[in-house]
Amino acid sequence: MSGSPVHVWYVHTMVEPEVVEVLSGCLDAAERERAAGFRDDRRRTGHIVAHAAARLILCRYLGGGPRRLRLRRENGGKPYLDGTSGLRFNMTHSGEWVLLAVSGRREVGVDVEKVEERLAPLVLRYFTAAERRLLTGTGPPRAAAAARLWTRKEACVKAAGVGMFAGLGFEVADGPVARDPGGGGVWRIHDLAAPPGYAAALAVSGAGGVRVRSRRWRLPHNARVLTDRRIP
Repeated sequence: MSGSPVHVWYVHTMVEPEVVEVLSGCLDAAERERAAGFRDDRRRTGHIVAHAAARLILCRYLGGGPRRLRLRRENGGKPYLDGTSGLRFNMTHSGEWVLLAVSGRREVGVDVEKVEERLAPLVLRYFTAAERRLLTGTGPPRAAAAARLWTRKEACVKAAGVGMFAGLGFEVADGPVARDPGGGGVWRIHDLAAPPGYAAALAVSGAGGVRVRSRRWRLPHNARVLTDRRIP
């Protein structure tokens, strides 16, 4: 998809138990092992749906079966496809929602967060002075502003493949472009439409504009069609 828009896929993780079991067949051994380690059923379901959906969506671009995709992580934790496809992607999960950004050419990072008051103290403690000045008032408006800042910074951090601590110097208070304080380049930031009660942002490498297209991922009406295909 070289030269094409960045696609942002929205995935709702609340599905029926029988569907979760079908989707678990899309995962590799490491993903299934991690799912088995969750004691909380909701977290286990979210993990399975998130990673299965990511594999099934990536297969739309690459072809083949979801278990054949070899997903790896860089030292900073950024996921990538092992191979020569050139496809870039990034995933985020909060609450009941997963967002997956897919790009054919430019590096991407995406983040979604529930709008909660817990983020405001972190922004006030760790973010830049310009960012802290945007947190005025109390209650829901401050929580929404904090979530917006957090997702913008986290999207840049994930696109750059660095940890949150290393990326605190990204200035995301205003404007569509953030510069890597470590000299690693510039990132175009997009505030994304998010489900009610959430905030979301996308970061794309380079200062140039990019078209962003949002898509909703839905399960087949009969989820067992996945099993009927004998997922390879």
